[in-house]
Amino acid sequence: MKFGGHETFPIREGWLSRSLSKINKEPEFVTDKYPEDVLGVGRNMYKSIRHWLIATELVEGKALRKGFPKTLKPTALGSLVFLKDPYFLRHETWWLLHINLVNNSDHAATWSWFFNRWHVQRFEKGQCLNNLNEYMRMNTSRVPKKNTLDRDLGCMLASYASKSEVHIEDPEDTGDCPLQDLQLLRFHQATGRYEILRHEKKITPEIFGYAAVKSKLKESQESRERANYEDSLVEWSNNPGGPGRCFQMQPEQLSHCVNQWDSKDIKVQSLAKERKILVAGHTPLQWAEAVYSANVKVAIDA
Repeated sequence: MKFGGHETFPIREGWLSRSLSKINKEPEFVTDKYPEDVLGVGRNMYKSIRHWLIATELVEGKALRKGFPKTLKPTALGSLVFLKDPYFLRHETWWLLHINLVNNSDHAATWSWFFNRWHVQRFEKGQCLNNLNEYMRMNTSRVPKKNTLDRDLGCMLASYASKSEVHIEDPEDTGDCPLQDLQLLRFHQATGRYEILRHEKKITPEIFGYAAVKSKLKESQESRERANYEDSLVEWSNNPGGPGRCFQMQPEQLSHCVNQWDSKDIKVQSLAKERKILVAGHTPLQWAEAVYSANVKVAIDA
């Protein structure tokens, strides 16, 4: 499990698109003594950008001493996103990256814990931090310092939490992490409390399928393609890294989404009074390719 790496910076608008484009065109720049100068950012921001590229599974690299990758190269997903949505304007792109973070406990441990293990809908940060610290104490051999967990949790919350009231006169209030547009979390400034938004999300069948298969592959450690995956509505809602966890949706909401789709790859079946969802066993990359070939395209609001 890795904590930090982001230097407390959430993803900022344009970071991933500019850096992924540069890596595609001039991958050798990451071996420069000052690669941050190539991107026009500070040293800590460069470290954060590099972390986010790896954590979202857009690039991969070989680590040298002190954790610095010798080279960075696009993954198959990174190449697909660069081809189909080079400016990261599509809502679906950010859902894909979010799903990867939720399923990536190696590079985004707090993200994975929060969406998979934390169930309190309205909470204060301190309450959440204490629970995270206790979970790590019970489940890991090396527990990070509480200050480290505090910074990691703070970055995660800032990444997703839109504010109930925005004071335009505040020059520091940029609110520019694109993950906020997924509408998964809200911060109520009047009370200092956070709220998980568990309404029905605007997702496509392909995004649902990507989350479903990512969670199943992580669960079984399989890499091969299967005919299909079958689980009950409750299981799809509760499976770590699956649709219910990634989208913060309840079984009835998942059912309503699936019933609206005319998809041959995702279907609802009723067996002995239990509703099951069948998901075609395409690979995650195949589901991602289907995301960009689908007719429905949702752009992030300007």
